[in-house]
Amino acid sequence: MSWLDNIGGLLQQYANAQGDSQHTKVEQDYDEVARHAPREVLASGLSEAFRSPQTQPFPNMLGQLFAHSNPSMKSSILSTLLATVGPQVLSSILARHAGSGVPNQLGVGQHQLDAREADQIPPSVIEEMAEHAEKQNPSVVDQISDFYAQHPTVVKGLGAAALGIALNHLSKQKRGGLF
Repeated sequence: MSWLDNIGGLLQQYANAQGDSQHTKVEQDYDEVARHAPREVLASGLSEAFRSPQTQPFPNMLGQLFAHSNPSMKSSILSTLLATVGPQVLSSILARHAGSGVPNQLGVGQHQLDAREADQIPPSVIEEMAEHAEKQNPSVVDQISDFYAQHPTVVKGLGAAALGIALNHLSKQKRGGLF
């Protein structure tokens, strides 16, 4: 039995949803899909939600996810963003946030921050970095989606609309025979 056999009926419920899903158990359904679907399939749905005009902009959503991530996850997200924008952008953003209690020398010149350092970065800095990163390399959205596809519990914090969009996208992919 394939993963799709386990959740095909569940995805069908989202086939005609418009993203503002009124489905009362969307978080529970997302959990079920996340248990069965391959990571790349979940990542595809998350990318769709991040890019949807029916959700907040990607930088805001990433800031929200970052706020609810553990320090190790934060370090991975920062590394992904730093690989796209470079450490000088982080230094510049940190300098603008100097009065917010964040050490402005944090990560200066580094392409990676450890978990302890990453945990000191506020979500507003991540939002600015994500905005720069998305402009420089739109595929960063797919990279972030792939990362968070491995962490469905955190993703549920995006809310029913984003999860509904992700599930709707997966149901369309299923109908199209793409997986």
